[in-house]
Amino acid sequence: MPAIDPRLERGLARLEDQRVTLASYVNWYKGEHPEPYIPPKAKAEYKRIVEAASTAWLKLVVDCVNERLKVDGFTDAEGSGTDREAWRIWRRNRMSAVQTRVHREALMLGRSYVGVWPNPADRSTPILSGESALRVWIARDSTDQCPLWAVKSWTTGEEGAPGEQVAYLYEPTKVQAYRRGDASAEWRPDGPPMLNPLGRVPFIEFGNERDLLGNVSSELAPLIPLQERINSTNLHMQLAMLVAAFKQRWAAGLAIPEDEHGNPVEPFNAAVDKLWISDDPNAKFGEFAESNMQNFVTVLDSLTRQMSALSALPAHYLLGQLVNLNAETIRAVDGTLAGKIAFKQLDLTGDWSDTFDLVRAAGGAVGEVEPHWANTEARSEAQLVDALSKLGAPPLNVPQEALWERLGISPDLIAVWRSMQDAATQRAAGAEVAGVMAARLTDVPAAQPDADEPAVPAEREGRAA
Repeated sequence: MPAIDPRLERGLARLEDQRVTLASYVNWYKGEHPEPYIPPKAKAEYKRIVEAASTAWLKLVVDCVNERLKVDGFTDAEGSGTDREAWRIWRRNRMSAVQTRVHREALMLGRSYVGVWPNPADRSTPILSGESALRVWIARDSTDQCPLWAVKSWTTGEEGAPGEQVAYLYEPTKVQAYRRGDASAEWRPDGPPMLNPLGRVPFIEFGNERDLLGNVSSELAPLIPLQERINSTNLHMQLAMLVAAFKQRWAAGLAIPEDEHGNPVEPFNAAVDKLWISDDPNAKFGEFAESNMQNFVTVLDSLTRQMSALSALPAHYLLGQLVNLNAETIRAVDGTLAGKIAFKQLDLTGDWSDTFDLVRAAGGAVGEVEPHWANTEARSEAQLVDALSKLGAPPLNVPQEALWERLGISPDLIAVWRSMQDAATQRAAGAEVAGVMAARLTDVPAAQPDADEPAVPAEREGRAA
């Protein structure tokens, strides 16, 4: 049996370490949080309250950013035109939907990947696929962070059921597949190595908050401690609602009756329509004040605002307190999030450009392209159209296509509009030529009388009329 490449074991070990960390982020995103602390001997009813104490604020933080990261076209690197071929390949691979998952996982886990591979059925349309950081790990050069090799591994069969494990070791020149029956078995090569026609590792990493050393981080990492405090406060508030949200009564100086087994029996049936009475002159009655629930609400409001500040998410997204405001005010309070989105787009632009460099290596007839991001800012359409109309009028005379782009129209749709406008211009020019020709055919001068024929006297002409 051929020797196993030592990089496979090393890469799979790193992938497993990566999975352990990233799986916790997945749980935090889904709302499957560690339970807040309660005493070990707490009653079962309290434990049910604990299960209901978690609120998935972190999912909202990620989704509000992700819903504004939408690629709707590609332009060449100089921004002078639309790359229709890049958009065709994008659409054939249904990347308009896949991009949302790629961006979400990059935000949630800190990294995600897009894989590129030649398409044997259609060489002009390479295959693009979203890849999870739970399945892929890339080894990089410590000098320039250039990918050196990569591993990808998963378990076949039904989800959650034991099955055969598959792994691939990707090098710039070749790809080797491996298989094993289960985690206790040895890896075995699955056939001979395959040629890697790309000459590069076929994965592009989409990193979140990447630093100069290539390290990335999850959007959730700094927010998890806040989420834990929110869950704990929720738990304490629900416990207070259960046992201290109403006034508790007390009685003293009473003889407590017992049942036949010697267990104390509650002497009174407490209810709204019940009265406590005793014939014992030493009996005393009183009540404890209820807990102030507003204190818990104030703490939760403070924690939520802290989460808003750390995540750059406007507070009204979390608190729902923004009502009856005009478009300008909404845009102003949305400015912090808009700035964060612009920063994310700058980071992701390079990743998508690198992806299409791989597409070109895989046979796609695309140039050096950059993604065009859909404009998702909160804005007033009426005010924007009015401003663009003024920009297109004298003395500025901004070109129409530049105004379309400012309006947020995708490059692909701009190309369609340009084609429609050219066709309309040609039809108008054709109609004008046809009108001129028709006018010439109908505008024939009246026949003139011969010179030898006498003219009709005016009075006879009038009588004839």
